[in-house]
Amino acid sequence: MLRLAFYGLILFSMTSVGYSYPESKSTKNTISPSLINDILKSEEAAKKVEGPILEVIQVKSYTYLKVKPNTSDKPIWLATSTNKLVKGDRIRFVPSSPMEGFYSKTLKRTFTKIYFVENLEVARKVDR
Repeated sequence: MLRLAFYGLILFSMTSVGYSYPESKSTKNTISPSLINDILKSEEAAKKVEGPILEVIQVKSYTYLKVKPNTSDKPIWLATSTNKLVKGDRIRFVPSSPMEGFYSKTLKRTFTKIYFVENLEVARKVDR
C-alpha cells in the first residue's frame, strides 16, 4: 500500500511540474509568440478610451487635457508630456490609476481626479 502511494506521488509530481514524455511529442501544446503578441495587443486595445479634447492647458513640462471619454458622460482630466494637441482633437489612451486631489504648483490648482497618461494616440486632428 505504501509503495502504491509512493508511485502515485511520483506520477503526480511529474505531471504537475510540466514533465513531458519524450515519446508523446505530438501531444505537447505550444502557443506561438505571434499569437501571444496578438492576444496582448487585443487586450490593450480593449482598455483604450477615446474622446475629444475639450480644453488644453500647456505648462513647461506637461500638457493638461480635459477630455470627454467614450466610456463616461463626465469629462476627465489627463496629464501627459508636453505636446501640440488642441481643443477638438480626438485622442485614444489607456487610462492609468487616477490620482485624487492632485495639486499643481504651476497652475496653483487642485484637480479632483486626474490621470497621468504616458502614451496618447491622435485618432483625429482638427483642421487648423
